[in-house]
Amino acid sequence: MTEVRFPWITPQSGWAFAEFARRSGDYALVGAAAVVTPSLDDHCISAHIAYLGIAGLPLRVREIENMLIETTFDEKVLDEASELARTFVSEDMEDVHATVDYRRALTAEITRRVLRMAWARRQH
Repeated sequence: MTEVRFPWITPQSGWAFAEFARRSGDYALVGAAAVVTPSLDDHCISAHIAYLGIAGLPLRVREIENMLIETTFDEKVLDEASELARTFVSEDMEDVHATVDYRRALTAEITRRVLRMAWARRQH
């Protein structure tokens, strides 16, 4: 590979990245990145979220992205997104560092954090 290109995000978009590691400098057990874009009436018109540490490869979860469209990221929406995120943690991710249940709990919390941070960073 000689080059990777990412599309620019709009000035109105908000973004966030969060990860959890047991100690500073350790590999993250779970992490997520999100980008959200608001409409003029401050509803979500575009959402992207991807995870590390929940499957064998980084995973983009379009089901969560789709459920965020036309919302304003209230607590109910964040609860639903967090619960849905838990279902994407692979059973194969259990290891000496974390059980699957622990990764699911972390995934739910990381989802809530990145979505809240990204929405707070939007320009409206």
